[in-house]
Amino acid sequence: MAPDATVDYWGAADCGTTAMYSRILDVVEDGHADVISLSFGSTEQLDTADDRALLNRVLVEAASQGISVFASSGNDGDYSDAGDHGAGASVASPASSPYVTAVGGTSTGLAADGSVAVEAGWETQTRFARNGAVIPPGFAYGAGGGESGTSARPTWQRDDIRRGGTGRLVPDVASIADPDTGFVTYGPHHGRTEYAAHGGTSLATPMVASMVAMSKAVTGRRIGLASPALFALRGTAALRDVRPTSAATWSPRGPDAGALWPETIAMWDTRPQSLQSGPGWDDVTGLGVPDGRAFIERFGATEAGR
Repeated sequence: MAPDATVDYWGAADCGTTAMYSRILDVVEDGHADVISLSFGSTEQLDTADDRALLNRVLVEAASQGISVFASSGNDGDYSDAGDHGAGASVASPASSPYVTAVGGTSTGLAADGSVAVEAGWETQTRFARNGAVIPPGFAYGAGGGESGTSARPTWQRDDIRRGGTGRLVPDVASIADPDTGFVTYGPHHGRTEYAAHGGTSLATPMVASMVAMSKAVTGRRIGLASPALFALRGTAALRDVRPTSAATWSPRGPDAGALWPETIAMWDTRPQSLQSGPGWDDVTGLGVPDGRAFIERFGATEAGR
């Protein structure tokens, strides 16, 4: 995304919330970051009130220093079918904090010239290719989203979003996440070294963070929390709205190639759970996908008074 950028990796001592949230503060106090991309999380109910207080204090400190923090919305959809989260629908933390920008995901297919040929929210339902029957449990994977049960809805989400409730809505924006249409990398994969596509909202989140970092570098605007500036761009050419589309990816891999099922098709955005993209803000892709030069030039313009 930005080959000349300086990218630093910061790891916590363990996977506990105190260690991870405190590590974000270390990055802030280091003073060199423009953006921070977080690719971890779990259902917000697993956070304690003290966890949320620590996280929000750290995120407010980051915003005050002009640092934009982004968090992935998760890869388990609304969590209702996730085996280790069997407690009904939920959203992910830290993405559900109002002081972080939550990033959802898309399934994105390109034309031969590199343009976007087809795009939908990343919510995948798997079917047998030969007879169309749903493969149990039907939902394979997809971006997280919905309404927070612990964080109040921020002011910038209260206008032009026709959704009831009072909780913070997840996500804010999105980028490519579907592993079937994700980035191709060369490395270890299924015991071999080969080319393979990878995805998840852990891909989408640094994609959005990179776009914001490039915008800051080009325009010189100093923006902390990115969400208000993103919502100021809703409905403009800077954000590409995402809606359901009739599309799917096909996998020829059967049991002879290590797959559990015969060759399959992965249906895009067919509402295998409660989440689906739609016009304007939606609970899979938020406001949409930051779109090229228009986004880089216009992000933060309203906030900067220009």
